[in-house]
Amino acid sequence: MTERTSQLPTFFALTFALAWLAWGLAHPDVQRALGISILPGLLIGLGTAVPSTVALAMAVRQGTVGPLLARLGHWRIHPGWYVAAILGPAALMLTAMAVHVLLGGTAPPYPPLSRWPWVAFNFVAVLLVGGPLGEELGWRGLALPVLRDRLGLLAAALVLGIVWAVWHLPLFLLPGSPQSELSFVWFALQAVGLSLVLALIYEGTGYSLLLPVLLHASVNTFAGPLRVLPSVAGSERPFLLTVLLAWMAAGLLAVLTRR
Repeated sequence: MTERTSQLPTFFALTFALAWLAWGLAHPDVQRALGISILPGLLIGLGTAVPSTVALAMAVRQGTVGPLLARLGHWRIHPGWYVAAILGPAALMLTAMAVHVLLGGTAPPYPPLSRWPWVAFNFVAVLLVGGPLGEELGWRGLALPVLRDRLGLLAAALVLGIVWAVWHLPLFLLPGSPQSELSFVWFALQAVGLSLVLALIYEGTGYSLLLPVLLHASVNTFAGPLRVLPSVAGSERPFLLTVLLAWMAAGLLAVLTRR
């Protein structure tokens, strides 16, 4: 077992243990039982930042933090990749809603135009303090390259997508979290499809971590205002259609990047 491969069990163990501890402490029943009062949002944010924090700590210990951060700062990429990463998820969600309407569903009311500048602000906030920056240095920065060396890119992305989905499990038990209103099976299918897309973008951009961070932020930002979550869509179908379209996007990217 190479030194890089031996990092993986440690990374996964720490990432699961620390994040699940934070998310467990965020649950109201756990706080009542322990007699503590900590803002759940703070604990959720701390748990979400665990993958990148663990990856950075391991990189510092091994003297590889420079190359890891260099991949995050790798920005000289064809503009088309930026368009795909930032606007692609929004286009996918709008397409899902359009298909939902064509199948007889009803589109929920969208925010007025005056509110959309706040979506751009929220994108930056999600990128900095939400999942994208807090996760991608770990999942795509550390875990994916190691798995890719052993399994190949697509198999590595599939395995990592399953691990990524399971890592979110405590959030399905946490009242008020986005995951609490979703079926874990459909969420897992979305996570695996998104993992494929992120891996293909990472590979296609010459191992840039910046683009996966931007795409991850776009997915998290647009899901609310574009009304694909069941609680605001009034139906599960738009979300299920986004899952299907994510897999189709992964297939298209696989063909394009091979060419």
